[in-house]
Amino acid sequence: LRRHMAWNSECPILGDKKYDGGGNAKLLRENGLFLCSNKVTLEHPYFNTANGRKEWVEMKNKGIDPTEFLLRNNFEDGKVRVSEENGVVYIHAEINLPDKFYDF
Repeated sequence: LRRHMAWNSECPILGDKKYDGGGNAKLLRENGLFLCSNKVTLEHPYFNTANGRKEWVEMKNKGIDPTEFLLRNNFEDGKVRVSEENGVVYIHAEINLPDKFYDF
């Protein structure tokens, strides 16, 4: 990924000691890579199985909104939630960016 970004995309990752291209980027070399995935959405591993879908539908039939009931939490450094879109259940996780992204 590091070499591809530097050579093919001509957009090196900040903080990369080997492929940053020099110049002003050298100033950030000692701060680690400025590369972070702070959001991810995945198909839920259980609620998209036959047994999981059955349980999901049963909650809805009982008047329970599974998206409100399951994993709608905020944490000090992020949040996790569940959604349903076009019959597929997703889990969404998000964390705050590390401080170094705001400090430079």
